[in-house]
Amino acid sequence: MPWTQLQAGHFVSRRHQFHRWDLDNGNVNPQCVACNRFDQGRQWAHGQYIDQKHGEGSAAWLWQTRKTSAPMDRTELEALLAFMLAFNTARIKQIKEHQDSKP
Repeated sequence: MPWTQLQAGHFVSRRHQFHRWDLDNGNVNPQCVACNRFDQGRQWAHGQYIDQKHGEGSAAWLWQTRKTSAPMDRTELEALLAFMLAFNTARIKQIKEHQDSKP
């Protein structure tokens, strides 16, 4: 599937701010539109993937801590935005280079 057709799938819903942008612990992963929007993110399979990639119990930890309160101030939000822009720019470049190197 082309990277342009992928979406940011959240294991724990985005409404739970504590994990909304949690890339380090696996809450956000690429998903196709069918899985992410029309199959409720295939949450059980998504949890299995998180445990496989980040260690057994990682999905359970994300779920158990989803209601943790952690408001961000403007400085933290700006730093997060800068990080996400750099991260996504680098990732898109990496994916394009990989696609261009295929025979």
